[in-house]
Amino acid sequence: MIDLLGRIRGSHASDDPGLTRRLRERARDRDGPLDRTALILCDDGWRLPGDARTMPKVPSDDPIGEPEWRLRAGFAVASSALDERREAVEALLRSLGGTPGPLPGEWARTLERMAERVGAGDTERTGMNEAIADEVTASWDGFLRSVVALLPPELLAEPDRSDSDPLADARFLPAEDGRLLAASDRAQLFFRPRRSADDTADFVGSVPDSLKHVVAFLHPGVTTHEGQPQRNTPVQKFLDGRFVRGFRRENLLRLIIRSLPDLPATHGTAAATRCAEALAWSLEIVGPEEQERLLRLLGGLPVACADGWFAMEDAVFGPRWEGRSGDHLVTLADALPDARADLLGRALLPPGDDRWRIDVSNRGDLFASAGVAEGIRLVACDP
Repeated sequence: MIDLLGRIRGSHASDDPGLTRRLRERARDRDGPLDRTALILCDDGWRLPGDARTMPKVPSDDPIGEPEWRLRAGFAVASSALDERREAVEALLRSLGGTPGPLPGEWARTLERMAERVGAGDTERTGMNEAIADEVTASWDGFLRSVVALLPPELLAEPDRSDSDPLADARFLPAEDGRLLAASDRAQLFFRPRRSADDTADFVGSVPDSLKHVVAFLHPGVTTHEGQPQRNTPVQKFLDGRFVRGFRRENLLRLIIRSLPDLPATHGTAAATRCAEALAWSLEIVGPEEQERLLRLLGGLPVACADGWFAMEDAVFGPRWEGRSGDHLVTLADALPDARADLLGRALLPPGDDRWRIDVSNRGDLFASAGVAEGIRLVACDP
């Protein structure tokens, strides 16, 4: 049948619908409808025309190579023995109601399977381009370069609506900690800051466990810039916005604040541990040179106070903070015993208190700029 169709000029079902119609009628008369007959030899055996797909063409210099992609395909791949009859096979599939190319969902499964294989670190060299096998050996960068080369244009382009992206749930995005993420995951994936442009970016590799469910960074093995002057790679252009967010400290801080437990958090609890880790990592993000645009966001971060962890915008300076009025607040509280708990409950613990878990002795100015008050915090009252 394939050879018969292959004799038709152009090998498209529409070129001679009469032939395929007569073939279907004869098969139906003999109780063997062609669309329900395993006609197509695939890598995993004979398959129905509606299930078989031809293998997308893999470039000769692809880092992964066609054999590996065939092995990990999330669809039934027509046998390579039919490669010389590719156009005829595709014509037959179309004429019997099938689809020659992989469907979006099948592409998503394929990307997930290959990502799992690359992540396992056991991709064989067999079938890989020998000239670059030693260099990439299916590294994450090689994997994503191969993805960009193989995906059809309609899947490479960002969809008009994010909720209609067929690849949104595909778990093929490598994070630096080894996880495979999907664009739809709660954890948002960010590009790593470029070392040449950010000398304080060491915090990227220290995301606390309590924040990994909301923040992740792209695996460092993925090349996003190249050349001099540096320009975005095809992989970066494919990932940008649709799968991976651009690095901005403001976005990181907003995610951290949204992920906080309910405040105030009692000392000695799991919530208090989360608060301490969130504050420590946020201070690393801010760095030693506080920027005005970041200070405006810090008011919602938790700080360690006498009665637990409160937001900075609800806290006041306590005793032993140099240059602050915390000691005067204690003097006032001592003179007003009935109000002592209210006055000191939200007062910052001294910088040397172990409950901070980090050194905050030089952060008084930052805390003040972010909203920690001096003395009594005024509270609006009804008339």
